[in-house]
Amino acid sequence: MLRGKITTGLVALSVLSACAAQQDNSLVEYQKPAPTKESELGDVVQTKKPITKKQVEELEDKGFSVRAVCPANNIIEVSGASSAELDRQFPGALKAENTFVKMNSAEDRPFDINTESDEEITACRAVSVDLEASESPQGIVFELKPEALSDANLTVSTLEGLKLDWIVVGPDPLSSFRGDKLHASATPILTLLPDVPGTYLVVLRIVTASRDCLFTNTSFSLTYDEDYMPVKTPPPSISLYERLMSATKAIGADAAWSVTKGEGQVIAIIDSGVNYNHPDLSANVLVNSKEIPNNKIDDDKNGYVDDYVGYDFVYNDAYPMDDHGHGTHVASLAANANYGVAPNAKILPIKVMHTHGAGDIASIVCGLYYAVDRGATVINLSVGGPYAISRINDYLLYKAFLEYANQKHVTVVIASGNDTQDTDKVPYLPVMIPSDSRITVGASSLSGAPTSYSNYGARSVDVFAPGGDGAQPLLAASYFPKVAMYISKSGTSMASPVTAGAVALLRSANPRLSTLQIKESLVRTTTMIGLAGRFSVGDGMIQVQNAMGHR
Repeated sequence: MLRGKITTGLVALSVLSACAAQQDNSLVEYQKPAPTKESELGDVVQTKKPITKKQVEELEDKGFSVRAVCPANNIIEVSGASSAELDRQFPGALKAENTFVKMNSAEDRPFDINTESDEEITACRAVSVDLEASESPQGIVFELKPEALSDANLTVSTLEGLKLDWIVVGPDPLSSFRGDKLHASATPILTLLPDVPGTYLVVLRIVTASRDCLFTNTSFSLTYDEDYMPVKTPPPSISLYERLMSATKAIGADAAWSVTKGEGQVIAIIDSGVNYNHPDLSANVLVNSKEIPNNKIDDDKNGYVDDYVGYDFVYNDAYPMDDHGHGTHVASLAANANYGVAPNAKILPIKVMHTHGAGDIASIVCGLYYAVDRGATVINLSVGGPYAISRINDYLLYKAFLEYANQKHVTVVIASGNDTQDTDKVPYLPVMIPSDSRITVGASSLSGAPTSYSNYGARSVDVFAPGGDGAQPLLAASYFPKVAMYISKSGTSMASPVTAGAVALLRSANPRLSTLQIKESLVRTTTMIGLAGRFSVGDGMIQVQNAMGHR
């Protein structure tokens, strides 16, 4: 079985990760895993002064739950407290309701499963039946017990005479579990050995002797922890090279490699994590030389124990390993050692998104601050969503960070979104926030035309870059190379890291450029899309070599 953490529904079955030891930071005991469901979300509080242990203890004494998301940046999450209580404890602090945000990969989809595969069954109704789950050396064991049927107030109270179909959908597309019936029998037990990390949907279809069809389902997630083990990077096969280089060549990045390949630049990937042991990526992972790995001590006193290769804000540990596939693909497009846009730039993995493809605002914002404080020069953020006026404080959280990034001379590249929306008219967050350090990217085809899914905006989207489409998705590193070295994806999530790599090249070639000058160099040297109307400020696809020559 894969080494890692397995959760069934929301109940942890095992945890095989390093635990944080006590350290000087007084709030370390309040650093906890991120919320996984709506009911666990609280209020994000960001103060101007350091948050003290006494303040947190007072909140907990009153029955409120506190999660110290990133104490170094004065951000905590509080559940159960009223706005008045938070104002009393933290006068003048910025407060916002925590919420979930999704990735901007075009093919991300909810599970869709056919539970009516038998012709004689015309309808199959969902019922709430508990499936008991446990672990064994052979895998995860799910069991339907007779009492679960009676607990669900079903007319069936015994397993006798039932036909049971177990159906499993694994993480798409690497898993071998595709929704096929594993077996059709009266066996009420399923033993499942996961083959890749990610979220699995387990469906049990029950057909009674009277042909009544019922189904129930549950899910579990598998993530995993690995120590950093840098490996020698083999070159890709010739047959794959052209596909792997497609986005890099489309923006002219390879033509700029005679000047720089991104030396001296650090690209932070704020995402679902990165497989930092992938053969194409491990050589480029930024290691924290001030931290001794696995000694359970915060050696550099930055508030994060053992953060040798980055940090995982989802599980609150030092293993920002990808269990979804999105983040590794993104990192590969930006700075794969063989064919990334900036092949000599360093990668800083920061995990803020769950295996099911969503993350909370508090974790995302803290991941952004962590990136700047760890020395990132470029940040890629391929997450976001529509803005509502009720989320004004989310806007202010992001705005405060972008001001911080600009002060530190850090460029933040953001995916525009995949809803074919004009974001001048339908605002998206954090796309809508004006900042010299923010570059918002729409997705084009390799030839430069806007894709059918990309958001656009003559004022709110700065440039376009290749993001892949149905005909030509972008091929890049897979999060689980034991199954597949490379995988294809499309989305503004992919266009964004292509642009982040371009920014790294520009910064490396001329470190004196301001964040505004970097943005203007890209915007003013795009290849025109050639369609009626403007789709972005630059109205075209980025061209690295042209941007390097811009004055």
